[in-house]
Amino acid sequence: MKKPMTVFAVLAFAGFMALPVHAAETSPAVQPKPAASPAQPSAQTTAQPSPATSASPPAVQTPQASTINQGTGGSAPAVPAKPILPVTVTPANASKPAPQIPARPEPAVKIGFVDMVKIANESVPGKAAYADIKARTAKVKSRVEAKKKQLEKEKAEIEASIQSLTPQQRNAKAKGFQKKLEDFQKFVEKSQKELEARESELLGNLYKSIEKSANDYGKANGLVVIVSRKELLYVGENVDIKDITDEITRAVNTGEHKK
Repeated sequence: MKKPMTVFAVLAFAGFMALPVHAAETSPAVQPKPAASPAQPSAQTTAQPSPATSASPPAVQTPQASTINQGTGGSAPAVPAKPILPVTVTPANASKPAPQIPARPEPAVKIGFVDMVKIANESVPGKAAYADIKARTAKVKSRVEAKKKQLEKEKAEIEASIQSLTPQQRNAKAKGFQKKLEDFQKFVEKSQKELEARESELLGNLYKSIEKSANDYGKANGLVVIVSRKELLYVGENVDIKDITDEITRAVNTGEHKK
């Protein structure tokens, strides 16, 4: 009776071990167990492991098969994908650095300046304006002096005869002389305004002549700006500055800028 029972026990144990494998093949949701070693242990060895077997370290489990391997029926573990490393794309023309082009020095800024007083005194239009203003001033001054002397003479006559005059005559003389003084003051103011207007007109024409000549000269000679000398307080580096007073004076003399 002992031998049939042993055979039955071995058959039962083998059927029990086959159940998980069958379940793994029929159901895709259950992960299969690692493949068994080539040598199938006997029932006795499984039931009663030797001391040496129990003392050995546990076997390292291999990674489970992926779902794709399960679908195809393969039992080999899936190979983990390698990480994709960044790829540096090097341009074809980047093998050699581009040659450095030396920076060219910036051209100097060209600036001209003029002495307006010198142009007014030495240019033909400036001398003509000065002569005109001088003549008019002298004429007005002569008339003012003549009127002034006349008033002084009348004042002296009134003072000399004031004792012989009645109060009414004194008041009349005083009012008449006061009126002449007011007229004289108005004449002086009017003459002064006329002189200033004439001077402004002549100097304005001279300035327009200088401005046009400077504009033509600056364009012809590549100047960036032309300024008056009195406004020139500081000049930095990389600036080519030139006194063009004589050039502008000659241009004003030959220009057709009339009053």
